[in-house]
Amino acid sequence: MGTLHSLVPSPGAALPAALRRAAGQPVLLEQLCGADRQRFLDRCTELSFRPRDTIFSQGLPTSAAFVIVEGLVRTYYLSPVGREVTMAFWSNGDLIGGPALFGERPRHIWSAQAMGPTRVLAISTRALKQLAEELPAVALAIIDALSFKLHWVSLMLQTMGTESVTQRLATLLLRLSETYGEPSPEGTVIRYPFSQADLASMVGATRPWVSTTFGRLQKEGIVAMRSRRIVIIRLAKLKEML
Repeated sequence: MGTLHSLVPSPGAALPAALRRAAGQPVLLEQLCGADRQRFLDRCTELSFRPRDTIFSQGLPTSAAFVIVEGLVRTYYLSPVGREVTMAFWSNGDLIGGPALFGERPRHIWSAQAMGPTRVLAISTRALKQLAEELPAVALAIIDALSFKLHWVSLMLQTMGTESVTQRLATLLLRLSETYGEPSPEGTVIRYPFSQADLASMVGATRPWVSTTFGRLQKEGIVAMRSRRIVIIRLAKLKEML
């Protein structure tokens, strides 16, 4: 197992800041205290990935789950005809690697890619299942994480099936601001540099369409780009588009 000196707090200590999240998926480690958290960390190995490295691949057996310590991870699906759809972006504290975590080496139904320098804690599915059987707090934390993922996928399906492409983009920008937004003098800045290609992949549109529509939103003063970060300036106006 890898060394986790900087990540293992003493029993009862606060969770490291890198693993805390204000919104989004419930943080598994944040729900474990004292000895339970230590037992979980003792079964983990710390891994590092460079930008664009693959963390796990669609179609290959699931052998581990991962808790993101630091960085941004994109999960995506590649169709048989080669069309790629981004499912979600995950960040500090998020559990990735499912949805099937306890089966007999079930195959991944999508892939995960590091979007920048990324560190994760890897735990084998066998160890995770054993801990879930022995520690109710671990089982409940996994349920919470998987429930959030189901909620996110359900929202994606509803959005794709009922909203126009323009509404999908507005919905996505709102979700990103809720999950990754930070206050700024102009409004809410999304702390990760999502590209127009990333946005297009998530709303089921072409990159040129997103470029044109995003440009219109910029002209209307609803959004802006600052140092490759999206800034939501007029949040209320964005909500009116839904």
